[in-house]
Amino acid sequence: MADQRVIVIGGGLAGLAATMKIAELGTKVLLISFQPVKRSHSVCAQGGINGAVNIKGEGDSPEIHFYDTVKGGDFLANQPLCKDMCYHAPFVIYLLDRLGVPLNRTPEGNLDFRRFGGTLHHRTAFAGATTGQQLLYALDEQVRRFETQGLVEKMEWHEYLGAVLDSEGRCVGATINNLRTGEIRAERGMQSSWQPEVRDWSTEEVPIPWFVQEQQRHQPTFREQNTGMRNSSKFIHQRFREEIS
Repeated sequence: MADQRVIVIGGGLAGLAATMKIAELGTKVLLISFQPVKRSHSVCAQGGINGAVNIKGEGDSPEIHFYDTVKGGDFLANQPLCKDMCYHAPFVIYLLDRLGVPLNRTPEGNLDFRRFGGTLHHRTAFAGATTGQQLLYALDEQVRRFETQGLVEKMEWHEYLGAVLDSEGRCVGATINNLRTGEIRAERGMQSSWQPEVRDWSTEEVPIPWFVQEQQRHQPTFREQNTGMRNSSKFIHQRFREEIS
């Protein structure tokens, strides 16, 4: 399907990684981000990324990593997903290393791992105190490579408002808001005969929902709030004086 396109919501680590892997398959991707992708909140992930690579010879393994993860979550986590994550983690760390993430290394030149919360062994690969930032920059470089090839289109400073469903309940697009112009529009995702309607709400009067009108009608004024607080305070002091007298 030549006109097939996938919409990815969010430009953090998960969104950039998903965009990269989808673009590798030759599918076009529309990436929606609330702000520039390099300012995504993933930049605050400073600690590192866990994986049982066992470079230090401590007898660590993905199975032990899996047990630590499930136990640390009080056995509430989805265990099949946790197991897949733990067994794939060493390969993901080596992938990020090949993508150019400047992970810390030992004097011998191997990847360095440190202890982190809830781990039995040295299992956390890190890039100083800016691991999230370095991961974000490396993935953004890969996405830019596909962007130059025409496979990825970024729409930064756009807010996701909701999904567009067809008559059968399938998601065929997304409604987004341009934070700079105020334009609200719908973007088509997977191959479909549905065509989006572009409507500029910045030049129209947006109707106020009925529940907001009711809330505004019943909301007390500043004077009424102060009067109520003073009356309540007087009542409390009066009850207190009655109890101690």
